[in-house]
Amino acid sequence: MHENNERIDEHPVYCEVQDRQRNLIMHKLLITVTFFALIAAFAGCTHQPHSKSAVLKDLTPNMDGLSETYAENDAGIVVVNNANDRMFVDDMRRATLLDKPSMLSPYPVVDH
Repeated sequence: MHENNERIDEHPVYCEVQDRQRNLIMHKLLITVTFFALIAAFAGCTHQPHSKSAVLKDLTPNMDGLSETYAENDAGIVVVNNANDRMFVDDMRRATLLDKPSMLSPYPVVDH
């Protein structure tokens, strides 16, 4: 051991090394805590879907009209276009006189 019966953990060089290690650990801990605090702060400031401004910006989300959503509106448009296409075919048959037999025959025409 040492000549003057000094304990090793009370030796000035050993204490200085311990202080440096403590300072390094505290410095790393401070940097880590600061890093995570910044991440939490920035993550907390992201867009909040239920904030006052988001609600006021779109009071009726997913609604296209007074009573229909976008999907219901699109389905309604498809139904109307389908009916229009079928009516167009009927109109073309009427215009080309293919919708009923000719009335020019002097004889009665039997329908099934």
